[in-house]
Amino acid sequence: MNKITRKILIEKILLLKKDEIDEFYQTAIPDSHVVEKKYKNKFMYSLNYSSTFRKIQSNINTVLNPLLDLNNSAIAYRTGFSYFDFLEPHAKNYHFLRMDISSFFHSLNVDDVKETISQYIDDDVVNTKHNQKLIDVIIKCITYTIPTKFENKNF
Repeated sequence: MNKITRKILIEKILLLKKDEIDEFYQTAIPDSHVVEKKYKNKFMYSLNYSSTFRKIQSNINTVLNPLLDLNNSAIAYRTGFSYFDFLEPHAKNYHFLRMDISSFFHSLNVDDVKETISQYIDDDVVNTKHNQKLIDVIIKCITYTIPTKFENKNF
């Protein structure tokens, strides 16, 4: 099975230069990189367009997606697929059930995400100085803890 290696993480995801690797230590996404948006009674969070984490997340998506074993019915967030692609196999059916999980992304457990994607990432460290594992770097780049200063008090 192909995996994300140290070299791929450094060169294709983080885009680090050789002289940056020895000192590199991934921190959490800073609050200043995140914008909180409210629509009706729901809160949404997005990275600023200028955030380096926005590019890093895009790079993770580009590198990780081809490695994943996805169910054929999984259409959301897949490049080249639309809502039509989801509906097309069911076009001749009479009944449909559409479900939406409330606060889906807020309900994800970080340990579950880590366990799920760890099989696609080498068990290696970025550098020996900080002994930070590749999986921990990726998790810090894709997760965010909502601070108390934000308006959303439910999470």
